[in-house]
Amino acid sequence: MQSLCTIPADVQSLVLNYLNASDLVRLMLTSHAMNTSISSNKQLWAGYARHELTNCQRQLIPHRILKAFPDASALDVQTWVRHALSLDSNYASGAFTVHRIFSEATYSVTWLRLIRGRWCLVASSNLNESRLTLWDLSSVSDGPHPCAKIFLPGPIMDGQIDDASNTIRVAVTIGSSDTYVQILSVGQVDGRPKINALRDIQGFAHTLSLRGSLVGVTCMNGDDAFPVLIEWTTGKVATLGPVSLAEGPTYHVSNKHLPCYAMSLWKEYVVLVLAEEIQVYERPNFTSFQQSRCASLISVHQLDFIQRQYVTAWVAEAHFVDLGLWDQAKFGLNQTSYSLPLHIFIRDNSGYIHPYSLTCSTDGIPTLTLSRLPCDQPKDVVRREFVDQIFVGSTGSKIFFRHSAVSPMPRMAIADIQAPISPPEYIVADSESPVIQNHRYIPVEHLPQLQFWSCTDFDDARGIFVTGNSRGELCVGRFVEENILSSASIVDSLPAVEGLPMERNRVQMKLPLYYEYANAVDQGQLPSPLFHAVTQSWGPVDGQPFTVPGWSSDWHRFQNIRRWIVPHLRWGGADIHFSYCGNDSHFTGDEAITTILRHTYNIFGEVHPILYCEDDHDIVIFRVGQRYHLYYWEPDCDEDNNAHALNVYAFTQTPQSSIGILKAHDYGRFRELQPCYSEPNIVSSGQELQINIYDEILHDAVFLGEEEGDMKWSVINGHIIMQGVRRVRLPGRTLAVNY
Repeated sequence: MQSLCTIPADVQSLVLNYLNASDLVRLMLTSHAMNTSISSNKQLWAGYARHELTNCQRQLIPHRILKAFPDASALDVQTWVRHALSLDSNYASGAFTVHRIFSEATYSVTWLRLIRGRWCLVASSNLNESRLTLWDLSSVSDGPHPCAKIFLPGPIMDGQIDDASNTIRVAVTIGSSDTYVQILSVGQVDGRPKINALRDIQGFAHTLSLRGSLVGVTCMNGDDAFPVLIEWTTGKVATLGPVSLAEGPTYHVSNKHLPCYAMSLWKEYVVLVLAEEIQVYERPNFTSFQQSRCASLISVHQLDFIQRQYVTAWVAEAHFVDLGLWDQAKFGLNQTSYSLPLHIFIRDNSGYIHPYSLTCSTDGIPTLTLSRLPCDQPKDVVRREFVDQIFVGSTGSKIFFRHSAVSPMPRMAIADIQAPISPPEYIVADSESPVIQNHRYIPVEHLPQLQFWSCTDFDDARGIFVTGNSRGELCVGRFVEENILSSASIVDSLPAVEGLPMERNRVQMKLPLYYEYANAVDQGQLPSPLFHAVTQSWGPVDGQPFTVPGWSSDWHRFQNIRRWIVPHLRWGGADIHFSYCGNDSHFTGDEAITTILRHTYNIFGEVHPILYCEDDHDIVIFRVGQRYHLYYWEPDCDEDNNAHALNVYAFTQTPQSSIGILKAHDYGRFRELQPCYSEPNIVSSGQELQINIYDEILHDAVFLGEEEGDMKWSVINGHIIMQGVRRVRLPGRTLAVNY
């Protein structure tokens, strides 16, 4: 009688196809012959991946870096499956390991990005030095280590990465005195990792997207009226707005300015997430025009969680997952007739998560449809109201939540994304089930202190995340053993580098002049070089005099000039000169105006005062680009005597036509701006509270040894470990904090 080991291979494969992965592994242990037969059966493991893995588990196979299927061995395919199963199990249990790879308190980590699950770009800086370091996170050669480094004249404020297999390009905003965007290439020469320069794009700032030769940004020449798309190889620009930049002032007289939170270059479209809606533009054909033009607006999709008349909710953060980048063909999933959607994950100001799916029909005239996806909101174990940042995994399979609460230590949670991304015949889960589900906390004891303006990137297919903070801490977390994926089965090496070598030695920082004189300003002085350098750009956009009776532009007599000379701070909330004591729209009167405008109204453009009211220096006319506003600061009668209420109005007429309104102080005829607090690298009220509580407890524990309330604590490597209840006294309030 023939045994399972001796029957023909094709018959044996038919039998083995009925077994699950656990059964296959147990069967491999029964004999050397079965081990060899199963391990060498490439089609068996590929079929298992195709038919037995759930849709979510298949996403956990890092498709973008896998060896081509015809070139892969049976062992390679087997390790792909084992990796996905192990990773799925560890995500469910929340089990991960942490490796602290860097800790240098004098450097603030401002931005980082994972590349192919093996490499990580980390931007760190202080007032004297800014550097971009490439880390190799693999354990192949003595564990994680820096392998390339460049120096820059200002801190990196934000950035985007485009990994196109044969090229890796990076677009970053450099926060020098005149912010600009720099395009870089990451790669290798003779096996040595390098970071080279491709192009500097002067006059642009705050990157939103990068794909090929196109980079999207928020600001052009200090104007954030509309986002723009740049062909960085030629310098050609396309405005992504209903009208051109030249027509922007007239447009915004009667239309609300909507800040842009995210941009995606998807198919032949450019998709924008704005404060209250999603706009879709035709991707510009830069070969058909000379220098600058306005892109064609195709469709506008109102966000259904926003009430148009009384806006109480707005976009605070948005992320895209382009499912077209996920190569299902690795295991024979034919998607030639299936158009994959673009998934959009939005967090609103209250911590609710709103997932959407943007699809494009291919029948006849292309039609774009935005659909709301069902979603379980964080609740019970994970509290929604404290979600202040989200991190969507690279494949859109998992999502991280960072939580702030009345506690000195933020928390992190993870949830599953069960979005339908495969053709209907391969969808396992019920399409009506929630897209985001199974929220659970993960331990943060060994992570960098998240309340100190942490930045995180997450590759859910490799099971790795990297977190850094403004106190110079950097660590790597892994949800799966690195060696499960055989090195021969993946292609995670760097491509050939492009461009010219950059400065490998320290370069002198070129920060705004304010940083040189900030200490003098704090002491009530106003050095002449700083005064003249800052005020020379103040005034109307055309430079022509603008006079209103009772208003002045004599900045020498301006009593509040110290609050207006502070530029947009290059390190956001982590900046040593940052001051923000506000709660919603109530402030102490000491904050820099640029900080308030960016945090409260999401204004990224450069702020230029024009006139101040001679009778009340808390009333100021200013412009951002070509948009004119009125700033009105007054004591809040409903609060304590030190609180102030801020009102910012947009002009509803041209400045010359508004002279009568200004003379009569009839500001109600202007349009009041809607606050939209959102900027995670500035500060949230919860984050500010956390830092105050943390610093007070750390001070007492280290210097006073005091214990107040039913509490026990210890401080280990700067981390507070505590249990019990602590009563914390902050200015104007006392809080009971539970642990």
